[in-house]
Amino acid sequence: MFDTGQDRASVTDDTYFPGGVTGYLYHRLARFDVGEQDTLTAQLAALGYAPADVGTAIVSHLHVDHIGGLRELTGSQLLVSAAEWDELAKPAPELRGFLRSHIQLPGLTWHQISLEPTDDPALAPFTQSLDVIGDGEILRRGQLPGVGRRHLLAESTRKVLALQQQQPGLAVLPAHDPTAAQRLLDS
Repeated sequence: MFDTGQDRASVTDDTYFPGGVTGYLYHRLARFDVGEQDTLTAQLAALGYAPADVGTAIVSHLHVDHIGGLRELTGSQLLVSAAEWDELAKPAPELRGFLRSHIQLPGLTWHQISLEPTDDPALAPFTQSLDVIGDGEILRRGQLPGVGRRHLLAESTRKVLALQQQQPGLAVLPAHDPTAAQRLLDS
């Protein structure tokens, strides 16, 4: 999933935004129309999913209109750029659109990520990327999938590639690969 939308509480709960001058600015500038059918849960249900089905959510940035469904994603891995996460520690984040009380919620699993250099022509003109899906192709190119400790990911990748070399025709099906079932049938 990419971003989680606007929280319905921002239009139904008078205490959603901070008080004082900051709250006044939010009430004047952050006007949204978020109906019951517009919540993260309702939108996922319309597609046949539930919040528990979301394994990973990428949050483009931490402004209020992108983090509204976070409280529904306690079982998900949440990815955000390390630079964006650092904005929360700077002075007066609420004045800059960062509502910590709606971001740093109990039960959420945040991962601060950094993009990696790439010269993959398929991604041009981008020069940085991060393979979130881990579809196996990046293993052969020597790029490390996912988030976690880089040295452990590199070690695991080397082992998988060594096993594949020892057993030609071995189908490598990384976890969460949406094409895994078809790739297994094709192998």
